[in-house]
Amino acid sequence: MVVREISTDGLEGLREIMDPDVAENIGREGFKGLGVFDRYTAEFLAGMVWEFFEDGEEARIEWLKSLSPAAGELLFEEYAGAAAGDGILRTGVEIPLGDQAVEELLLRENFELELGESEDLYITLGELGVLKKKVPEGAGGVRSIDTLSSKQFERALKEALKQGRKIISPDLDRMPMYYFDKDVSSVFVDGDGEIRGLFLLHLTASGKLKSELIYAKKPDTGRCLLNMIDFSIRAAEKLYPENTVVILRRNKADARALTSRLLPDATGRDAVRGVQGAIP
Repeated sequence: MVVREISTDGLEGLREIMDPDVAENIGREGFKGLGVFDRYTAEFLAGMVWEFFEDGEEARIEWLKSLSPAAGELLFEEYAGAAAGDGILRTGVEIPLGDQAVEELLLRENFELELGESEDLYITLGELGVLKKKVPEGAGGVRSIDTLSSKQFERALKEALKQGRKIISPDLDRMPMYYFDKDVSSVFVDGDGEIRGLFLLHLTASGKLKSELIYAKKPDTGRCLLNMIDFSIRAAEKLYPENTVVILRRNKADARALTSRLLPDATGRDAVRGVQGAIP
């Protein structure tokens, strides 16, 4: 068996087995991948893709597949070396229920596993429509990011991140405006022309809308957030069918609090979640 880095050049042979929403991130800063292949036939045997968080001390495995225990063991040996080199101390993982082979692999690699719900909230656009009742239609101050120049957007994004909002993805501050859905992502601008909030969504390769950042300045944080969410839902309804899946990321305490307040009855998907290592 041989281990190779998963790169954009080698993706073609993996597209049938890799989640397309993971595959589109290969090549981005903060995402890395490893694959185990048969030395002679080049047949895929195991692979993973992970993403960095915080200051590089934490990572989350975004995709993991293993066709044999030996290949899985070799994969994690190589990952351990790569993680140590990058200063990663804690690795999280989340997999759907029912993948017994991957569960057993994770247990062998000393992951502490538990049954629970997915970290991210998956909800349809139609189900999100209930939030429109919380804001009067046409509430002022909000427009699509398509109305901003590239320089205005870059300044607004840097300001949002500088004001204490954690970076969900480590390279978010370097993503161009066209990475986000320009018609659905929204910006809140006050009467003086100051940008006071951003709600950024990305249309994934599989056609889901994924929240990447939501931010609003004080003191009108609540009103600003609700107005942007309302605007983005109404904009999305004009472009996408009501069964379009929207992914609301909840890997931060403030994001979990916001989704719990707005959607108290919504729950994540059934999943097996685990962690290996710890940050002192």
